[in-house]
Amino acid sequence: MMGFHGKILEVNLSNSTVSEIEVTEEMIKKFVGGAGLGAAMLYSRLTADLDPLSPEAPLAFLTGMFTGQTPFSGRHVIVGKSPLTRLWGESTSGGFFAVTMKKAGIDGIILTGRAEKPTYLFVSDGKVEFRDAGEIWGKSTGETIEFVQNETDKKARVACIGPAGENLVKYACIINDSHRAAGRTGMGAVMGSKNLKAIAVVGEVGLPDVADEAKLKEHYSALLENVAANPGKELWHTYGTLMYTTQGYELGDTPAKYFTEGVFPAFRISGEAMLENYEVKPEGCANCPVICGHRVRGVKMEYESVASLGSLCGIYDLDGVLDATQYCNEAGLDVISAGVSVAFAMYLTEKGLLKDGVRFGDAEGLLEMLKKIVGREGLGELLAEGTKVAAKKLGVSEEEAAQVKGLEVPMHDPRAFSGMALTYATSSRGACHLHSEYFTVDIGAAPVPELGVIPTNRFDESEEKVRMHVIHQSAKEMWNSYILCMLGLIGVSDAANFHSAITGESVTPSDVAKIGERTYMLKRMINLKLGMKKEDEKLPEIVRRPLKKGGTGGYSPNVKRMLEMYYRLRGLDDNGHPTKEKLEDLGLTEFS
Repeated sequence: MMGFHGKILEVNLSNSTVSEIEVTEEMIKKFVGGAGLGAAMLYSRLTADLDPLSPEAPLAFLTGMFTGQTPFSGRHVIVGKSPLTRLWGESTSGGFFAVTMKKAGIDGIILTGRAEKPTYLFVSDGKVEFRDAGEIWGKSTGETIEFVQNETDKKARVACIGPAGENLVKYACIINDSHRAAGRTGMGAVMGSKNLKAIAVVGEVGLPDVADEAKLKEHYSALLENVAANPGKELWHTYGTLMYTTQGYELGDTPAKYFTEGVFPAFRISGEAMLENYEVKPEGCANCPVICGHRVRGVKMEYESVASLGSLCGIYDLDGVLDATQYCNEAGLDVISAGVSVAFAMYLTEKGLLKDGVRFGDAEGLLEMLKKIVGREGLGELLAEGTKVAAKKLGVSEEEAAQVKGLEVPMHDPRAFSGMALTYATSSRGACHLHSEYFTVDIGAAPVPELGVIPTNRFDESEEKVRMHVIHQSAKEMWNSYILCMLGLIGVSDAANFHSAITGESVTPSDVAKIGERTYMLKRMINLKLGMKKEDEKLPEIVRRPLKKGGTGGYSPNVKRMLEMYYRLRGLDDNGHPTKEKLEDLGLTEFS
């Protein structure tokens, strides 16, 4: 089984037992690894009546075929049933945890049950120890990582939750390597419900075998040369994702004041402003030739955190944004859902619909509200459930809640790109800006010409645009199965070359898209089984109302029209279910 040890552990926290799950070569061939393999393994376990915070709910930490073998492969994925959306939950994180897990001789861990008392796992060379976490329950993620490394091994890589996960905040995240976050869909709450504080991994087993090591090294060297020659490398290295703040503003893609304003001082929270006012330390993930991460005052800063806790809340004070980001990372809170939830409260306060709320531009108020969310105190108890639930309990129209399928809208305004509007409506995890990140095609940053996906007018809603979106979405599904960094300077042809060298099979870019299509459809089938309906695939009015000023040009996406074309081109019926012919074509009839 090339690229895999063939060893996935199932850890039952209720009785402290460990067993091995068989992964067949046929499953690897069909789903490759990571999120795709996770969907196949968990399909029968995820049901509509399963409480995602119950002991029976599975939570899987998985690596992929590429982990540690290629550039941009220092990522792992965590999957299960989301407590926020009650649909498919999926989140990835960078750093060094994934490669260390692979070198420890395992491909992944599936967690079930609930420990009687706070517990953490120490995994060394594939062997699992159950350890008492009582001393660190309630501690921050930074304190937890330090404690666990001191008690186990200084070289151990640790993934853990903070107080947000312990208190079952529905969008709690899982932090590894200090401020690297598996942020979305609330996997930290699932971990907290199991009384599991952390997982530490270390080992010297090494990476699994590949079919053609010489060819793998050849492709590795060639990609490094291409990356070195790419002008985008220096931009990524210098500014990281923060380089997009001002570009996004010009396009109307960076949102402000809860998606209601298109003109604001974006330069004050830009990458340029960060470099001018602070000492910035670069930081990369395992196997990354770009090193795009940046720490300011020890805080890992990204575009999504600066926009969600900055402009979305009407805050343009970088110190205030840094304080809020640091708190989210240490508490284990998804910055996107947290920022949107607080901005929702600010919006309702401004409209007079919420008394004693928090106001736009109040950095201290933002931080205090984040603390109330983590502690589930006062209004924070309500906001900890997410904007969809909060709107319902406050008697506010769901159209005012910036979410899709229960997941808060990220920091790419769907009025800036028709492709992103369609992505939010159809993504398997709700409002997700990465499956697919189609805006990168239309700004000319990452087209996929080998699959016929090329830049067009960003507001275009033609059938040809929808066709290209379907292909792009399918191909990019593979990034969380291989697993690769979505922002890495690596294309689908590179992925096909690496896939071929690792497995010994001849894989083309079209094959990559086909496997991705299979993976997307399986996740869709899981969501349909969990209760998703056609009516859920829409954008709320708060992110559809045309903005009179700013870079969106007054555009409002017609998602309903695009969705009709999307269903037909995807091989779905009028209700969004895959047709019998499509399931047969993708080899998914066993899951129907």
